[in-house]
Amino acid sequence: MALQVTLLLTSGDPDPTWTLTDEREQAFRDMLAAAPVPHTTLSGAYQATGYRGVMVRDRNDERWIVYRKWIRGGVVTRVDDDRAMELWLLRTGQGTVDPRVLSDLIRRVAPAA
Repeated sequence: MALQVTLLLTSGDPDPTWTLTDEREQAFRDMLAAAPVPHTTLSGAYQATGYRGVMVRDRNDERWIVYRKWIRGGVVTRVDDDRAMELWLLRTGQGTVDPRVLSDLIRRVAPAA
C-alpha cells in the first residue's frame, strides 16, 4: 500500500509529490506508532509563508500533516517533538524536490547543533 508524500508549499507552483518505497512506508508507520499522543489540547496551526509541512496520504485517502512538531491526521494527533519525522520525510524527497529548496527546508527544520 504505497504512501504518497507531498511537500506543501505556497509558491504557486505544483507541490512536489513522491511515493515512499515499501521499506520507507514501514519506517513511517513505525515512527507514527511510536509518536506520543499529547496530553494537552492542540491549538490552531501556525503556517509560515512558503512552507506548510509535509502531507502523507495512503490509498484509502487517510492523511497526515507533519509540521512544526505535530502529526495531525489519522485517528489521533501525535507529537513530533524533535521534528525527526518531518526531517526524515523531507529527506525522502531527494531526487524529486529541487535540491536548493530541499536543502533550505532541511536547514530550517533540523535542530540547531
